[in-house]
Amino acid sequence: MLEFQKPALSDQQWVTKIMRASGELACEYCFGNLYMWSSVYDNTIAEYNGLFLARDGSESPMYLFPCGEGDKKGAIEELMRCAEADGAPLTLYCLTPKKVRELDCLMPDKFEYIPMREYFDYIYNTEDLISLAGRKYHGKRNHISYFKKNFDWRYEPLTEKNMDACLKMNDLWEKENQEKNPEGIGNELIAIRCGFVYRVLYLRRRNRRGLSRQRADAHFARIRRGNGNRTRYGFFVSRSRVRTLVSILCALRFSNGF
Repeated sequence: MLEFQKPALSDQQWVTKIMRASGELACEYCFGNLYMWSSVYDNTIAEYNGLFLARDGSESPMYLFPCGEGDKKGAIEELMRCAEADGAPLTLYCLTPKKVRELDCLMPDKFEYIPMREYFDYIYNTEDLISLAGRKYHGKRNHISYFKKNFDWRYEPLTEKNMDACLKMNDLWEKENQEKNPEGIGNELIAIRCGFVYRVLYLRRRNRRGLSRQRADAHFARIRRGNGNRTRYGFFVSRSRVRTLVSILCALRFSNGF
């Protein structure tokens, strides 16, 4: 039977290689995302004949549709055995319409397909987020304009020396907003701290190996207090706040080998 293990930094290379080759774009196929949230969602991973497999949760677990090139039918049959050991029918997640057709071809009439809106990703055109043109992005333009006019901010390289400042800024945001969604915001804090730990380890590994600074550069926006008594934050992409925060603060470039 498959052996699922908690994702470790040592898994990054082989997992990213498979994910990158697959061309998958959903957030579930990003090692950084998987690693950061593994403690929150009890994610574990496994490899089956060159395919990447993931399990989400320990109670009523779900399994990621196999990623990569290989014997997906054999992999799904292995997942069925795992689900049987769980005492539940196999539940797969992250199936696009293309994958639904693929699975139905591999195992006709074996599965029931249920759209789950809460798991849908937001999709934006890169140019749209660069220009923010049109009425659709009017609110975001106003938000950015207000931020620029009222706060002193700048980009700085993210290093071990200023990482505490980033965490303190995030802790302040957490305290100011905790009551809005205690569990969700608490989970975000866990994920962000995990991402920062990864960043520290990467910087130390880079220093040992003498990698170029250009490859390893990351930036964060240090925001000083402006008018009023509250600190405000300038992260604008409409996905999970933590993904936006970490992408800007850490610029974790897993796709480039980081």
